[in-house]
Amino acid sequence: MTFNPGNGGFSNVIMTTVSKVNMPGETEVFDKLRELVFREIKKLPSDEQINIRNGGESAKRAKKLIVSVLESEKLKFDSSPNMGRFPTQPITELCEKIFSLMYSLGPLDAILATDIEDIAINGAHEIMVRDSSGWSPMPKELIEQVGDGNAILSMLNLAISNSGQQASNIQPIVDDKLPNGHRISIVTEPVAADGIIPLAVIRKHKEVNFTMEDFVCRPVKVHPPKKYKLIDLSDRWHPDALLSPAASAFLQACMYASLNVILIGATGVGKTSFLSNIGGFIPYDRRMLVLEDTRELKFRPGDTPQNCIYMTTVLKRLEGGTQVTMDTLVKTALRQRPDHLILGESRGAEMWDLLNAMQTGHAGNLTSVHAISSGNLIDRVKYMVSLPPASIHLSTVEASKLIGSSFNVAITLLMSNDGRRHVKEITAFTGDLTSENLPELEYLFLGGGPENGYRLQIQKETTSLEPMFKKVGLSFSDIVAIADKESQLLEAFREKQKIAE
Repeated sequence: MTFNPGNGGFSNVIMTTVSKVNMPGETEVFDKLRELVFREIKKLPSDEQINIRNGGESAKRAKKLIVSVLESEKLKFDSSPNMGRFPTQPITELCEKIFSLMYSLGPLDAILATDIEDIAINGAHEIMVRDSSGWSPMPKELIEQVGDGNAILSMLNLAISNSGQQASNIQPIVDDKLPNGHRISIVTEPVAADGIIPLAVIRKHKEVNFTMEDFVCRPVKVHPPKKYKLIDLSDRWHPDALLSPAASAFLQACMYASLNVILIGATGVGKTSFLSNIGGFIPYDRRMLVLEDTRELKFRPGDTPQNCIYMTTVLKRLEGGTQVTMDTLVKTALRQRPDHLILGESRGAEMWDLLNAMQTGHAGNLTSVHAISSGNLIDRVKYMVSLPPASIHLSTVEASKLIGSSFNVAITLLMSNDGRRHVKEITAFTGDLTSENLPELEYLFLGGGPENGYRLQIQKETTSLEPMFKKVGLSFSDIVAIADKESQLLEAFREKQKIAE
């Protein structure tokens, strides 16, 4: 098998696009070499390409072809110094590296061989690894080896090629199993938002055979829970603001403790803005999945996703193509290893999938619902889950039990007649039902509207949420202490107003 690049070789491209002053470095040259090798491999008969993955003689012939391509290109680089920096590794090492990227997972294979749980690929420039202690970024030098987003997507598609599935604009969501047994979820455009592709999670399959002796005699790895401190904004508080410092601290605590929070309000009351601010409290060492119909929410600004990824629904088009609804996104997001799942707004059958996720232990969820009050929430949820494809018909008791045991906190937003947006109340679900078979609520903060100056006032000294706060080193008493400071500050504020008058 010989390689004849003809007019399509790497050198013909590089000489026309690169000046002597700005020569490509090793990484850029490697990417181009990999593209060239890929084009040559694709010229082989289809049955030969399939057999390469199975090893044996086909794999040996493929490696000979790769070596031939690399040796030919190296001769051109040696004779033309202005072409750039050819990789310094021996040709055989380059061959193995390119072959690994094409027929396995390149540097990810070495990571999967270690004691990890998951790998999350958040586009080309960020790969996160999760072990028993949490998420951490993969070293930058390893990330650079896998190439740009299209190269990573090609690598993943090649890895699952035997299944017949391929992630693409036509099939933007693929769930499959890798040859080594690891499960993989791949999302690409148009579902993957902001041009960040691919979004993929590899969930490691561990073959373990524990014995009863292991269970009894081996200590379990324990990582102490992280402790958090609340931000007290009392020194900058204005009594006419939307939130009080105590309410702000409470919402921080909800995010730190991974509580499930639902925002309730009519159109135009500011649910999206409020959602953005609450989600901003989620710690950066947790993975966020943000689902929307239209991209509005923005968390963790910066050049990389910082383990916060966005997916959007895809409408059915007249010219055909794939339709991706919100309920499909929820199912997909749950396979993407979220610590926090955020739905811009729950409007339909996706509410059933969200409720099921929370019932099976997925915490830290945040969404909003178009409703006029918390009392109207039950009817809204009953209507949403009755829509196809869920088509679940719940009684009031069933819906109340499900909502009360799934969500931890509800925030009701209103708009007064003069157009002012305000928080009517912040309540906690106890998990029990009232005598009217509705979810029992603890009223933690009340706003009261214009008659009380729109100021949120704390209503309780304790809450049923206290055990969840304690797990992250917090207490509702910390929030009560901030509320006590508010009373003194409000007194001083009123004195200043009197003097000014």
